[in-house]
Amino acid sequence: SVIPFTFTISSLNINLGTPIAGFPNTASNTLHVSNGSAYGYTVKAIEDRPLKLVNGSDTIPNTTCDPATSCSINDANVWSSSASYGFGYNMTGQNIDLSDFVNSTYFRPFANALINEQPSIVMQNSTATTSATATVTYKVNISGSQAAGTYRNIIQFLAIPAY
Repeated sequence: SVIPFTFTISSLNINLGTPIAGFPNTASNTLHVSNGSAYGYTVKAIEDRPLKLVNGSDTIPNTTCDPATSCSINDANVWSSSASYGFGYNMTGQNIDLSDFVNSTYFRPFANALINEQPSIVMQNSTATTSATATVTYKVNISGSQAAGTYRNIIQFLAIPAY
């Protein structure tokens, strides 16, 4: 088939606003995959580094979720406590791991390229389908001792067709 494989991201600039200690900020964008002639696909994600102060060296660490329900780059868990700080993401939609992202309180940190972690799978399908859409919700929560300012990083999404 000559139907192309396509991958789109609804917004390339996510603004989480100015975080206030103990009051999480969220923002989201949408990932869309059209399989075309592929027999499935995998979408992976990785950050270049934790959120870093633009004019400084302070960082916002990646989330470890709530203390009683820790999470990792491949295992989402509950992050609902306003006393748990960091940066992470949640997935909803099609072709996501529903056993991992159980509901909107389940988050995990991005894999970190700075420490040589491998990208994590965020969407996957092993069959030929027409298309799928998923929403990524980014969340940041800071402590009162976090330095004020604008923080940035780069999240890469890698869409890999299977032929």
